[in-house]
Amino acid sequence: MNESRTGTQDSSRVALWTEWGRLTRFLKSARMAFERESQLWSTLQISEPEGVTVRVNDGRSLYQVSLAQHKEALQDEQLFLASVLIHSVALFESACGGLMGGDLSGGVEVWGARILEGASASWADVAGGEAGVVEVYAIRNCLAHGSRFMDRTNFNRIKSRDPGTAWVVGAPIVLSVEGLEGMRARLRSFLRLTV
Repeated sequence: MNESRTGTQDSSRVALWTEWGRLTRFLKSARMAFERESQLWSTLQISEPEGVTVRVNDGRSLYQVSLAQHKEALQDEQLFLASVLIHSVALFESACGGLMGGDLSGGVEVWGARILEGASASWADVAGGEAGVVEVYAIRNCLAHGSRFMDRTNFNRIKSRDPGTAWVVGAPIVLSVEGLEGMRARLRSFLRLTV
């Protein structure tokens, strides 16, 4: 391998892990900020909270919302966690696309096996194995397309890799911080073997 290619791979690897760390810090810090903001509004003694409006003007537009809606938005951890999951999979795909010359056809089941083979590894070496990474993709697909429920296509994809899956068609997708961290750990495990 020539030095310029090795240098490019090294800089891509550094960029990947820099962005991965940035996303991890965003996950942790934003959760703290949401919790702090939520606690702030709970500790204020407002005599008529239904009449309170929260406003912010950024110079281009005015955002205005009732206090109840503001507090509700702060409690929507599902939307926040889904956003981090979607971005995590995008980083994963970007790194893998670089390894595959941009050809990610056939789904993670196909190109993931090729990448692992090229790294002298297998799905058995990845946290959660092939079924675990496919599950991450299925959940991401549902959420990225605006659904909070497992659809038939993604259920079938999971079931083909994990016949004993607990998922059923129509099951709500409820993310937790621990669950998200577990899904990100599967992707990170794959990347550490291959990138």
